[in-house]
Amino acid sequence: TDEQVRLSASQPTIGIVAPRDKNPQIVMWDPAVYSFDSFADIGASGATLLYFEGATYIDYLLGKGWVTEDQVDASYDGSPARFIAEGNLVQQGFASAEPYQYQNEFEDWGKPV
Repeated sequence: TDEQVRLSASQPTIGIVAPRDKNPQIVMWDPAVYSFDSFADIGASGATLLYFEGATYIDYLLGKGWVTEDQVDASYDGSPARFIAEGNLVQQGFASAEPYQYQNEFEDWGKPV
C-alpha cells in the first residue's frame, strides 16, 4: 500500500480488499536505552530512525514534525546487523515478526525490543 499511496497522483487505484484489519508496522528500540511514549519523544531524542526507502509513514512523521530529516535513514535493508551492532537505533519492523526474532532468534541480541 505504500507504493499505491506514493503513486496515487499518477496511477489512481481502487482498493477492493483489505488483507489485514490492522497494519503490523512498528518502530522499535532497546528499552534499556530509550523509554519513548510517543513519536515526538523519538524526535526529541535525536535518535536515528532506520526505515526502508519509500515507506510513506516516514513522510507522515516528518510532516507532523515528530521526527526530523536528519534523524531518518532510508538505508535499512531488513538485516538486524546494524541495529544489533549500534544498539542505540530506532528501526522499523513488523509487530508480527521482529519482536519475537530479536528476543528469541538473534543470539547477538536475545532481549526484548
